[in-house]
Amino acid sequence: MSEWKETTLGAVCENKSITYNFSNKERVIFINTGDVLDGKFLHHEYTEISSLPGQAKKSIVKNDILFSEIRPINRRFAFINFSCLDYVVSTKFMVVKAYQNLIIPKYLYTYLTNQDLLNTFQSIAESRSGTFPQITFDSIKHLDLNLPPLEEQGRIVDIASCLNAKIDNLRRQNETLEQIAQTLFKHWFVDFEFPNAEGKPYKSSGGAMFASELGGIPEGWQVTTIEKIASRLAMSPFGSRITTDNFVDSGIPIIRGNNLVNGFNEDGFVYLTPET
Repeated sequence: MSEWKETTLGAVCENKSITYNFSNKERVIFINTGDVLDGKFLHHEYTEISSLPGQAKKSIVKNDILFSEIRPINRRFAFINFSCLDYVVSTKFMVVKAYQNLIIPKYLYTYLTNQDLLNTFQSIAESRSGTFPQITFDSIKHLDLNLPPLEEQGRIVDIASCLNAKIDNLRRQNETLEQIAQTLFKHWFVDFEFPNAEGKPYKSSGGAMFASELGGIPEGWQVTTIEKIASRLAMSPFGSRITTDNFVDSGIPIIRGNNLVNGFNEDGFVYLTPET
């Protein structure tokens, strides 16, 4: 690592803002911050220009990095690896362009999207005043970056790409299992074809059904509400929101929204003292 050099994020890339040219266009593909997630575009549908919102202004090109300024921990980012002449993106995105003589764009993307840095971005966002936790390029460009030579960056990108491909494959397997589980749930608890005592489908084998306000339900079942079977606990004993002024480096962990992204995780915990 002797050839690695210490630099800053702002020295190897920039946040560009080039207005999209709508000339001779009737329809475009508009990408808002909610339309990308964890490196993927969630749609590629065309929209009439006349119905575009006001924030549909920025253009993108291949090798750009889209990164939402709002709540960085929500992983609303993507790498542009395709021709995107018909794409216009929201002004709520940073469009990060790598200086390719210094850093490989995909390496920069891998760096920007690692969990430790996302936690740092989220902390910066939450320290700023405003309606939403938000970062700007100016607020992160000072961050230190230990940069390897271009050749080594390429090797790191290749390894990361292989690992990400395996992760995507496992994710697809999980999605398939989830679909099977949902199909089974519907079959048992909506269509009431769960196994009876003899192992036969309850409803189709003549299981008793009783009328209710939700339709026919099996014998012994009842219709109720969440309110009748559960209670809501108070959010704070102080009757007000905990603020960042109360946070300390260790103590009692606080579960926040960013700890509930894609299930429960302990990344980015903040703490209160036992006294607080």
